[in-house]
Amino acid sequence: NLSRDAEDYLANGMTEDLITDLAKISGLTVIARDSSFVYRGRNPDVRQVGKDLSVRYVVEGSVRRSGGRMRINAQLIDVRTGAHIWADRYDRSVKDVFELQDDVLSKIIAALQVELTPSEALQAKRNLTDSPEAYDAYLRGLQQASFFTRTANIESIRQFEHALELDPSFVTAMARLATAHTVAAVNRWSDDPRQSLETARRLAEKAVKIDSTLPQAHWALARVYSRRELFDGDRAIKSLRKAIALDPNYADAHAMLANILHFVGRSEEALSNIEKAMRLNPHFPFWYHFVLGANQFMLTHYKASVESFTKSISRNPTWQSNRIYLVAAYGHLGMIDEAEWEIEELRTLGFDLSISNWKARSQIQDPSYRARMLEGLRKAGVPNS
Repeated sequence: NLSRDAEDYLANGMTEDLITDLAKISGLTVIARDSSFVYRGRNPDVRQVGKDLSVRYVVEGSVRRSGGRMRINAQLIDVRTGAHIWADRYDRSVKDVFELQDDVLSKIIAALQVELTPSEALQAKRNLTDSPEAYDAYLRGLQQASFFTRTANIESIRQFEHALELDPSFVTAMARLATAHTVAAVNRWSDDPRQSLETARRLAEKAVKIDSTLPQAHWALARVYSRRELFDGDRAIKSLRKAIALDPNYADAHAMLANILHFVGRSEEALSNIEKAMRLNPHFPFWYHFVLGANQFMLTHYKASVESFTKSISRNPTWQSNRIYLVAAYGHLGMIDEAEWEIEELRTLGFDLSISNWKARSQIQDPSYRARMLEGLRKAGVPNS
């Protein structure tokens, strides 16, 4: 963002849309948003970026907005040589943002000589919306959602709702709104979490019905059915597989699928999904470590799971599930002192761990996996109630 306005929602949003569009192309492996955004504002050596992310090419650029005009510079670079394969500059009206994005996408695809399937070619020509004003509200919503706070979540919901008021057929905004309501429910940022989940389900189902080719819509629906209050493993898995089929580079979908699979007794299968997610998103969030650890635990790789849970806790010390699984892993390993320390940490976080309250909150459906978890908790000395 080179604009005088400190808010860089336009640059962030356009970057995210470009990543999303490129990720849908089966002939490309595209690194996820979280890992790409690590380099924002740092002016890194593209050769080092290539090594860090194990990629062949980097797209970089800038946006400068002034009033109703914007100037965009974009270039595609071969990280092996540092050479520019393609570069261009655009001076356009803000209202021409969709045409501009289509042009950048098509130029990158042409420069990489990627063969598109008929469905991919069709997807590449589709705009999110025909309303620049709705798109602006949508980008503001994306920016707020990335801050991950209660206040920002409320604002993201407001912006996505405004985008839909301006364009009721803006299905991507609808899917994002559904996810925002799920996030509000999960984090208790909503006054009525159950109602937020019901709202999210209604919006996600509507989004899928309107456009069954939108990966974010299937992701939004899977998020709803992954929650304990409305858990449906089969529907969540089906939605995530559809999202991945439409966007093979959807790192979070691969990771979430691995998480759901461990709930239903399929950890052997889940490992390939979480490993794929970590390759697509090398700077992945803390919960990827948890998902890896949960599946390692269910496969009785307890020492490996301890390492994964410990890494997750170092990134997010307050998330209770990390410590509950770690207690069970320590129990299986006979590391009772370590388990007792984690139980005390959970009390500090406001959760008095017992067998009964674990049963009340667990989403593990597979009987053998539940038994494995319960055995570990009992060996660690966790009381029944």
